[in-house]
Amino acid sequence: MLADQYCESNRPGPTRLPPPVPPEVAVGGSSREQVADVPLEEGDGAVPDSPLRVGAIVGSGGAADVRDMVRFGFHLGAAFQIRDDLLNLTGDASLYGKEINGDLYEGKRTLALIHLIDQVSPEHRGFLEQYLSMERHDRTPEVVARLRSLLDSHGSLEFAADYAQGIASAALDAFGAAFAAASPGQDADFVRALIPYMLGRPS
Repeated sequence: MLADQYCESNRPGPTRLPPPVPPEVAVGGSSREQVADVPLEEGDGAVPDSPLRVGAIVGSGGAADVRDMVRFGFHLGAAFQIRDDLLNLTGDASLYGKEINGDLYEGKRTLALIHLIDQVSPEHRGFLEQYLSMERHDRTPEVVARLRSLLDSHGSLEFAADYAQGIASAALDAFGAAFAAASPGQDADFVRALIPYMLGRPS
């Protein structure tokens, strides 16, 4: 799954191109079920030691089955990260508080970049391989501008935004399972409201 590639490609390690995007997650092709079925395994770097899990264990005295809570936390966190990646490219600098296009200067393997690598022609793939092998100081404004133009022209930002929507939908499904036994009220409403917030936050 593309989400696996995204998590794997953000681990520290040598420069390498990720594998191609599978056909089932081509632009507009990711379904809620496909996103929800992303495997979550301990120790694979994809699942943080979620405060949600800790809270469930402490609050239940260790009796809670935290798998649904972990799945909710994973999808919520993934939606947050993809939104952060997009804000780095399209956000208002006065609100975002970080360098716009900074991820492109750093060479971060974002979901949009992975999509672009899969979509471009061999001519542009050579440029991308060169870009990925560069040190940060070699990624000039001209290089970054060319990469940004390719991201725009290949619909990579739209792909990432659509995928974030799918992740958020999966988080909503997981919320229903994770908090099925919770009493209705402001606390549960607050946690549920985090899902659309992750997609709409300006910074």
